[in-house]
Amino acid sequence: MTGSVYFVEPTDSVARVRKLFLQHKIAHLPVVGQGKVVGMVSDKELSDALYREHDPIDAVPVSRVMREKIAVADPHDSPEKVAKEIMGSGVSEATVFGGPGSKVLGIITKTDLTRYFAANYSGKAAVHSLMKAEVKTIGRFHSIFRAAREMEENDIARLVVMDSGPVGIITARDLAMATYGLRPEKLVYATEDGARQVHFKPIIVDDLMRQELSTIPSKSDAASAAKLMLERGIGSLIVMDGTKLKGIITKTDLVSYLAKQA
Repeated sequence: MTGSVYFVEPTDSVARVRKLFLQHKIAHLPVVGQGKVVGMVSDKELSDALYREHDPIDAVPVSRVMREKIAVADPHDSPEKVAKEIMGSGVSEATVFGGPGSKVLGIITKTDLTRYFAANYSGKAAVHSLMKAEVKTIGRFHSIFRAAREMEENDIARLVVMDSGPVGIITARDLAMATYGLRPEKLVYATEDGARQVHFKPIIVDDLMRQELSTIPSKSDAASAAKLMLERGIGSLIVMDGTKLKGIITKTDLVSYLAKQA
């Protein structure tokens, strides 16, 4: 587990959440109110809020974007049991409680469990047995608001960017960290008769997507996929056999496999 835990309060602003995410390179913050954990906010919640909220981020309180559902773990639980709790709760982390007064001891994320998978599950499963064959995609010239909507409606954290073939990937963290609260660029033109015209240049997927494609063959060991995700600091790999797109494998797929071993 990650032992250093930062907290926010329901009345804190989303701007503070974003600042803490960037400062400490984290993606999960427990929300504490009246001395107890009342919710969680992650980069997924910020990405979903991008589609729903229209106020400046320093005017949006955490209470409006946080989720109340959390997964709970005991410090003596096995990683497989924690994975089962995370998947059963439909969240991306577990808060570890223990000691007098059920103190928060840390957080276990899908990244932590992916690290465990890489170290302990070599040779247990192939990528094709864990991957999702259906890949959610988006065009590179679509707006980032459409990307946020697609992620929220499909309850996913990434989209493969297509232009004839796969050309990149855009994630909830890309949206939350780089664009939340931004508005389209205003362009002002003067016509020949001296009139003033104002146009807006929308922020599009192409502006934010990661253009380096991280791929893996479908017959590869899933533990190798886990190691590659950790080495590159990413949450998914596009599964390609030659030039053919076969699917996508994510940390969630690895955690799901661990949960079945509990």
